Amino acid sequence: MQVTTIGLDLAKRVFQVHGVDADGRVVVQRRLQRGEVAAFFADLPPCRVGIEACATAHYWARLIGASGHQVRLIPPSYVKPYVRRSKTDAADAAAICESVGRPSMRFVPVKSAAQQAALLHHRVRDLLVRQRTMLINALRGHFAEFGIIAPVGRHRVVDLISRLQDVDDANMPALAREALRSLIAELRALGVRRPRTGGMDRLGSTPALKRGQTEARTRVQARRPLSKTLAHHWCDLGNAAIAGQDGRALGLGQDVAGSPSVPVGLVSTGEQDGADRLGSHGAARGL
Repeated sequence: MQVTTIGLDLAKRVFQVHGVDADGRVVVQRRLQRGEVAAFFADLPPCRVGIEACATAHYWARLIGASGHQVRLIPPSYVKPYVRRSKTDAADAAAICESVGRPSMRFVPVKSAAQQAALLHHRVRDLLVRQRTMLINALRGHFAEFGIIAPVGRHRVVDLISRLQDVDDANMPALAREALRSLIAELRALGVRRPRTGGMDRLGSTPALKRGQTEARTRVQARRPLSKTLAHHWCDLGNAAIAGQDGRALGLGQDVAGSPSVPVGLVSTGEQDGADRLGSHGAARGL
């Protein structure tokens, strides 16, 4: 019997497959090693494959979809009501297989590699910003233990660093200076490693795309028709920002002109982390 619907439960090494035919009868129910997944779906005739939208789901959706299958990603919360017994890999695969065939089921769009790269770029940046904040807070706390404080603001950390260079300051023991210098070295290293987002803000929108959105919103509010040129231009900008056709849309191009490349944690143009969360475009405008 030909398999028409498959539920695939993802894992790191051992995957569970549950497949049914057009009448709903179970045709295949087996475990697959990670290296066997691609060959298994390549040998199957095109069918509908359901996968929970969890870690690595988009990669497997692209890989399985390349073999001609119709891959659907389902939010885990939508699969849970279809689990009939205790939570096991086999039960999860059966629940995915059943839920993917529901006509009212909502699915998650499969992301391309370029879209995942853009998301990864911002997540790495956010992680490094959090690490920088932790280092700054640690420096302030350690300096405060010796009665040394600095005004509020990330850019005022340089005041603490200058105090550390003062070897005549008797309030700071040599052992403490050595430990604090290692934190400062880590802070400066984060400034070198942190990726730049180019002309994009943390939501992945380019300034040109935002201008197009503002103009279109103004026309809609004034009940004026949206011109065909503006509509096409707006769509092109959105596609370029999402699909990463423009290198700067992925944050891999040059920074906006006028935005200085300075060590992170030493200079700020506004509220803490404000310019970083808007990208170098926000830093250039002093946001």
